[in-house]
Amino acid sequence: MINTLLLAVMVLLLADGQGTAYAAAAVPAVTKPEAGGVKIEDRTWQKGLYVDITCRNNSANHTTYDADYDDCQCIADIHYPQISGLKDMAAQNAINESFKNMAVQAQCKGETNTDQSTSKQQDSVSQHYETTLQTPGVIAFKFTDWAYTGGAHGNGSIDGVIIDVDKAKVLSLSDIFAATELAAVNKQIYDALSARSEDQVFHDQIEQRKDKFIANGECQGCTLTLDGEGIKVVFQTYEVASFADGNIEVPIDSKYLSNPTIVQALVKPKSIPLAEKK
Repeated sequence: MINTLLLAVMVLLLADGQGTAYAAAAVPAVTKPEAGGVKIEDRTWQKGLYVDITCRNNSANHTTYDADYDDCQCIADIHYPQISGLKDMAAQNAINESFKNMAVQAQCKGETNTDQSTSKQQDSVSQHYETTLQTPGVIAFKFTDWAYTGGAHGNGSIDGVIIDVDKAKVLSLSDIFAATELAAVNKQIYDALSARSEDQVFHDQIEQRKDKFIANGECQGCTLTLDGEGIKVVFQTYEVASFADGNIEVPIDSKYLSNPTIVQALVKPKSIPLAEKK
């Protein structure tokens, strides 16, 4: 997956080197009105069983295409969002193209196949997302990818994307944290991780990354997500903990945020005593 915090328009390559075409599944999009006049549509890029007709089983006595050969089959369930209603149409198109490209990057090879598979060990890929926060000023997504290509288990990744609605811009780390706050943010991450027991995290990795969890404009082995509770640093599998422990999350104190749009989005409305309500 591309670094979604630094999304860029990429050319969609809809054919492989041997000329095999890949087509998006013809699934109607569902449109849902959202805050601030912005709408988010769910699109399905691939769903179901795909068979790669260029695949060959090169094991003994199988040197030609074999539809039942495990490596020739792939099950896909790939979704991506499309946004409408941003003020800057060119920027909106660039963001949407980047989301679509993420789906293309994750796709199964081959053509859709409606036949019942006889294989028990197909590759599988999925990409799903959730809208973790939407206000008139900010939209935040959390993308979850998963792929199984054999072995004991599959592998996944998480990417956060935070969009400034007014600017129609995907926010980078430098848009969220001022350079003067990075030392404090890194310390908060270190303190939270190092406080965990030896069986919960890799303490050698944590010590090696001390003061450098966020460095050179990037979250090292991690991503930023935003929801109603605030910003979280989410580490990819195996970066600071075992597969069994999953993605370790570290909430970041809102006092370190330098982006006024995010700060405003996190302001909780004050409750009004019943006697004062009108």
